[in-house]
Amino acid sequence: MIYTYALFKSNIFETATIARHVVFDNISEAILVLDQENKIIDMNNIAEKIFNIKSKLAIGQDVCTEFKEYQEIIKYIYEEKETSFNCEIKIKNKLYYFKGKLTLINNNRGKGKVIVLSDNTEQVLMIKKLEYYGITDVLTGVYNRKYFYKIAKEKIEACSDKKHMSLLMMDIDKFKIINDTYGHPTGDIVLKKVMNICKELLGKKYYIGRYGGEEFLILLDNANSEKALEIGETIRRRIENLEILHDNKCIKITSSFGIFTSVRERDLENMIKFADKALYEAKSLGRNRVSIKMGNS
Repeated sequence: MIYTYALFKSNIFETATIARHVVFDNISEAILVLDQENKIIDMNNIAEKIFNIKSKLAIGQDVCTEFKEYQEIIKYIYEEKETSFNCEIKIKNKLYYFKGKLTLINNNRGKGKVIVLSDNTEQVLMIKKLEYYGITDVLTGVYNRKYFYKIAKEKIEACSDKKHMSLLMMDIDKFKIINDTYGHPTGDIVLKKVMNICKELLGKKYYIGRYGGEEFLILLDNANSEKALEIGETIRRRIENLEILHDNKCIKITSSFGIFTSVRERDLENMIKFADKALYEAKSLGRNRVSIKMGNS
């Protein structure tokens, strides 16, 4: 991008015609050259390829018309100032991430703009992938324990004293027997399917984290005891009706739930402790049930 900037600032294309073919069209960045009225003067091969626009048809046209689908780029052209930017745009249903630089040209040949777009998609996707692995339990697709604690503490602290906050702890009943009988790969399938049910039912409104092994935590933001019980029972029934095939045999599983709900308790560790007690109660009463403990209101 620095090299391209230098080429235009030094007017090298005016003194070396060969550069137009050897350099301009072979630069790895997409380049758009505009006049002072934002009409396209030129664009290189990379720009043609990325945006699927033929330069022969685009030259002389208003860039805001030709690139009307890409407002993330157009908005910087309207600002009429030199700037560097990052943008995310969709081209033919594929998402691209670009580093961009807009340079103003003002010389004896006239005024204009040069937009240089460097495709940063691979690097951005790699960063997003690393971020995903940093916060996610890879097996089940829910938050890992560390990140769940972080986001749960933030939500709890931000919740007003007048709102209910509930924490649900769930456990797959006799999961060790499943692993011992059918093997750990089948156990992994069970965990995935159970979490798929939870994600489907809860959507993005609530937060799910893997506490450890076959135990999971669900933060029910602004949910009172009735709502928390309803959610717990809904998930429990769906898991109870789940059928998992293994070697032509149907595996049936159940789950137990402990819920703690309060309008005053704002310590996550305490909430986990009370939810764990409620879960122990559900197990001691025969499993495949939901138990709840209420905090002081």
